[in-house]
Amino acid sequence: MGVATRKGATVMIMGEKETFLIRVLMKKIQDAGMETTYVQSKGDSIGNEIMMVDFVVYYMEANEKLDTEFLRLLSEQLATLMKQIIIIGEKTDIDFCRRYLKDSVILDSIPRPLDTEKFVKKLTSYSRRGGAVNSFKRNILIIDDDPAYMNVVHEWLKDEYTVIMTTSADQAFGWLMSHTPDLILLDYEMPKVSGPEVLSQLRAVPEYSKLPVFFLTGKSDRESVMQVMSMKPQNYILKSVGREDLKQKLEAFFH
Repeated sequence: MGVATRKGATVMIMGEKETFLIRVLMKKIQDAGMETTYVQSKGDSIGNEIMMVDFVVYYMEANEKLDTEFLRLLSEQLATLMKQIIIIGEKTDIDFCRRYLKDSVILDSIPRPLDTEKFVKKLTSYSRRGGAVNSFKRNILIIDDDPAYMNVVHEWLKDEYTVIMTTSADQAFGWLMSHTPDLILLDYEMPKVSGPEVLSQLRAVPEYSKLPVFFLTGKSDRESVMQVMSMKPQNYILKSVGREDLKQKLEAFFH
């Protein structure tokens, strides 16, 4: 698996179909120096693509049929990836979406008819200030194939840090294309691409090579720990560690 080079801000436009108005909006965004991609607003179409963009815009046409299951799935994905969405549509459609999207994932809502020039200026402003990521918090990227463990860590750290959770190397490198974490917590043992393999790939790319990495490991015996540290990460954390011990290790690293 190759590692892609980092790109500029990207915007995903979602809609029931790629209408003329959506194509106009995408052209305006491109003219402002951002990249755009279109994805149909269906549950089986968003996949990992949402990982690789900085902003998500849901453009709803008048009388568009809204899929509640899709909205729930979208809300969960946005929350997990610490991303936010801008909703564009009729007031009734915006209100409907708000019933299924968590408040924390909604960056803005804009009623139709849309003033594209004003919208692009607003989007540019969001891009310059870093969008949904809280610039006052350090960003920690977790790469682990165990979502349950990541959710626990997220709950422990969410008040002090922005925690981005990815379950595979592909997802992690997709996120890294347009973001720079302050620390990576990397599972040592993963089924497809192991932690050591991920670290080797990171170090092979100049722009990623200096990213600090802590290995996550479930084994505490001396031989296993020596094997983990042979890769020369900044540190390692046992998965059995408690909340306060984990926070102390992170505080010690950042300070």
